[in-house]
Amino acid sequence: MKGCKLFILIFVLLLIANTLNAQSTEVLNSTYKWFGDQKQITVPFKLVRNLIVIPIEINNVKFDIALDTGFPNPGININNNKKAAGLNLKYTGEMDVVGANGATLTAKTASGVKFKIDNIEFSNQEVTVMPENPNLALFPFDGAIGNEILSRFIVDINYGTKLLTILEPSAYIKKEGAKEIKINFVDNFPTVTGSVTMESGAVIPVNMVLDLGAGHTLALILGSQKEIVLPKNNIKTILGRGATGEVFGYKGRIKNFTFNGFSFDNVLVSFNENRRFAFEKDGNLGSVIMQRFDLTLDFPGKRIFLKPNTFFRDPFEFNMAGLILARTPQGTAKISQIIENSEGEKAGLKTGDIILKVNNKEAGQIDATEFNKLFEEENQVVELVIKRGETTKTISVKLRRII
Repeated sequence: MKGCKLFILIFVLLLIANTLNAQSTEVLNSTYKWFGDQKQITVPFKLVRNLIVIPIEINNVKFDIALDTGFPNPGININNNKKAAGLNLKYTGEMDVVGANGATLTAKTASGVKFKIDNIEFSNQEVTVMPENPNLALFPFDGAIGNEILSRFIVDINYGTKLLTILEPSAYIKKEGAKEIKINFVDNFPTVTGSVTMESGAVIPVNMVLDLGAGHTLALILGSQKEIVLPKNNIKTILGRGATGEVFGYKGRIKNFTFNGFSFDNVLVSFNENRRFAFEKDGNLGSVIMQRFDLTLDFPGKRIFLKPNTFFRDPFEFNMAGLILARTPQGTAKISQIIENSEGEKAGLKTGDIILKVNNKEAGQIDATEFNKLFEEENQVVELVIKRGETTKTISVKLRRII
């Protein structure tokens, strides 16, 4: 592969929506082996911006890697360039990486790499390493993996305990009360069907990519069907931040989303104006819906299992201060957008402000999921310590639902 130029599309949305996708590359003769007699492992995961992030060891270097059902490639993608430098990889090729806004970066590829997840060792793997980039430095994880795990094993996810179990398909025993749902695949992307009830009352069947690497509820493509239109109450906002810049779209609510007999009302939806892939019909189903279940992924059997958990009836909320936040390299949060006429704007917050503390807690010490929830309880007052230029201020914001 030396000197070869391949094409890979990566679409990473942080804070509001997270996803990392790629076109299929050359399939290597990769292998794996278990250490010991037990053919299953259970590892803790972190829920970062609604993404499942698991520990993976590459050449004795520890990485935090997002498990992404929307990443159909073999091997691993690494976006932490500095940490990758310690791996002493022998690069054999390059890939053109096209961001969500169309700009291109060039990534390096290495073959024949080994990595470990607890008691499983994967060999002869391809690793793609992104170039050093200020946008990538803001990512709260080190890379992504998908097909390499999901095509081989059954993966059981417990969002309540934050434990992920990987096991051989022959060892799986269906959980009592879990519902089996068949899924289809297009270019290694899992797809599911459901229906949405729009503001007009129109009930529309939809076909979506199942994407645990998307940190929203679901995203609909405007105009994919004539009834899929923006609700009257909507906001244009940053849906996320990719390797090559910000991605804009809309947020609004639909009356209902029904998915294989499971029904959700007043759902907050991301609306996109463009498809990412030609086969993506109506949009994608993200992790905010899926974490309402004890979830088992059986991609070898072309099915998933769902059992509602304690989060099933949680409401779908948008930041009630009207803030769109971006992580800083120091671990604090930067305000990258303020919704017009929101409580945050009325309180005097400005785009570019750095949030140092929330309710007397250091922003960098607050778990990402907890941080977001601090802004999602109506009528609560949130006290922020912010830095603006060389000035530090304390600003209180009373939260109000804006959408």
